Parts: sequence; structure tokens; C-alpha cells
Amino acid sequence: MPRTSTTPKPGFIVGVLATAGIASTLTHTMVTPLIPSLPAIFNTSADNTTWIITATLLAAAVVMPISGRLGDMIGKRRMLLALTVPLIIGGLICAVAPNLQIMILGRTLQGMGSGMVPLGIAILRDLVPKEKLPSAIATVSATLGVGGAIGMPLSAAMIEFASWRILFCFGALVTFIVSALIFFFIPKVEGQPRRQRFDWLGAIGLSIGLIGLMLGISKGSFWGWGSPFTLGLLIGGVAVLFAWGFWELRCTAPLVDLRTAVIPQVLLTNIASIFVGFGMYSSSLVMPQILQMSSATSYGLGQSVLAAGLWMAPAGLMMLVLSPVSGRLISSKGPKFTLVLGILIMAVGYVVGQLGMTTAWGLLITGVVINSGVAFA
Repeated sequence: MPRTSTTPKPGFIVGVLATAGIASTLTHTMVTPLIPSLPAIFNTSADNTTWIITATLLAAAVVMPISGRLGDMIGKRRMLLALTVPLIIGGLICAVAPNLQIMILGRTLQGMGSGMVPLGIAILRDLVPKEKLPSAIATVSATLGVGGAIGMPLSAAMIEFASWRILFCFGALVTFIVSALIFFFIPKVEGQPRRQRFDWLGAIGLSIGLIGLMLGISKGSFWGWGSPFTLGLLIGGVAVLFAWGFWELRCTAPLVDLRTAVIPQVLLTNIASIFVGFGMYSSSLVMPQILQMSSATSYGLGQSVLAAGLWMAPAGLMMLVLSPVSGRLISSKGPKFTLVLGILIMAVGYVVGQLGMTTAWGLLITGVVINSGVAFA
């Protein structure tokens, strides 16, 4: 898209889209300090409260590819604004949730806003000059960690000194401000011609397959890996995804272009992204719980909710600090070198974790090293 006198400067566009990414990431991290307290809050078992996390991840997995395709068709800016709506409504629902079921509904809506980061990166490719693109993408990608760095201690402070309900009101307010920034300062990026039909059958098939597969994996440890329900979800999810893939190859306007997805470079990059995401979210979910658990468990460190958030904050900030470095490294050494380097640093971080999980300082160093690798990857 050619620049005009009314087009905001690239740096300002990156700033707005990075803020949008932080607002989206906050929805995932804000609930992390609450995890140990959720069973008491809703007077239920720990197994039941895991649905608050599971529902968010399931919604994100389903909505991301669909929102990406709709962004291509109707315009990325318009779709980005649309994703702020469930984030705001979901946050307000969570803030007033009287029971676990309503809380899960609100978190499901919030999970639908997870497509903001990939859409923001796609908009960058249309609005930012090519020579500045690597650093811009690295900065927006870094919001995955920055949101955690800001969200965890902030949410922990609200939980400790006010109420966990205010936490979700704050998230809704931040998202509302972000939607206004997008509306007023991000130029329109036209989509493809409207006559192109949306692949509804592909969207439904992908949703059913992903939900079945992810639900079986996430709840298998509770239901039993050999239980008929778990096996039915796993086998059914795989079967539906195979049928979905057959349909996508025959569809004239597929939701996902599988012929492009199986190109070795694209396929290997996507596989690497899965493992990088697993490594990042595993550390961000497990470490706060280890910090907060009672020392009587032999592995808990007995930290307060606020202290746990502060111990985790430097790890998230490392992604912001190193994002311009990774952008320059991509420009000089290439994305393949940078990706491999990032994965190797993450592996070193987990090795460090085997030695340092018994102290808060050890967890801090582990988190910093892992997120440094994520910043490059």
C-alpha cells in the first residue's frame, strides 16, 4: 500500500498493533495468577476449573484460521476491529460471572480475540516498508511475552489488593481503548473481491476436528488416556481432520491452502512454531504455579500471588528487549538462522530449569533464557 500524507508513520502503526497484541495476550495471562484459587472461588474441583483455560485455548485454535481468512476477504483492519468485540464482552461477562459455567462462557469469548496478533502481523506486511518489516514483525510478535510481563504482576496486584473481578473490567477497558486506536489510526487494507465465497464447510470441519483433538489431549490425563471418551475424541478428531483435508484439496476457495501448507519450508516452519508455542506457554503456565504452591509440597516455593507475578515479569520483558535484535539478525543472517538459534536458546533454558526449579532466582533465570529464545524464534 503506497504511503500518503494522511497515512500514519510506520513506527506509529507498529505501536498501535503492538498495543493490540498486548491487549489480546493479556486475556491469556491475566488468569494465570488465579489458577490456584479458582476451585475455592467457584466452589468446585481443580479438574472443573481447568475448563477456564481449556475453553480459551479451544476458541483461539478455532478462530485464528477463520479470522485470518475473513481478514483476507473483507479487510484485515475490519476483522481486527471485529475481534475486539468478543474480547470486551467476554471480559465483562467474566467480571460478573456468578458461577463456573458463566466464567467459561466469558473465557471462550475472550479466546476468540487471539487472532489479533497474526492479523496485526499481516497488516504490517501491507503498511510497513519492506526494509523495516523484520523489526516490525519482531516487535509485534514480542507482545506475546510483553503481555505476560505486564499482565501477571498487574493482575496479581489487583487480586491481592482489590478483587479478581476488577481484573477483567480492566482488560475490557484496555481492549476498548485499543479498538479506538485501531479505528482512528490504522488505514484500511482492502480484502479480496467480495464475490469470493467463504468456505463454511471447511470452517466447520476444521473446528470440529481441532476441538476433538485438543480436548482429548488437554483432558486425557483427567479422564484417562485409555477411556472410551478420550479415545473417541482423539480418533474422531483425526478422522474429521483427514476428511477436512480431502475437502480443502477439492475446494476452489479453501479456508486453508493445503498445497501451500505442505511446501517443505512452510510445513517445517509451522511445525517449529507449534513446538516454540508449546515451550513458551508451558513455562508461563507452570512456573507461576510452582512459585505459588506451598513449600510443603516439596516443589512449591510458597510465594504470594504478587511475588510470583513479579518473579515472572523479567522473562516477558526479555522478548521486548530482544525483538529489535532479532529483527536485525533476520536481516543480516536470515530467518532460518534466527529461528534455529532461538530454538537452541529455548532448549538451553529448559536444561537450566532442571537445575534451578528449586529456587525463585533459578526460575527467574530459566524464564529469562527461555523467553530470550522465543524472542528470536
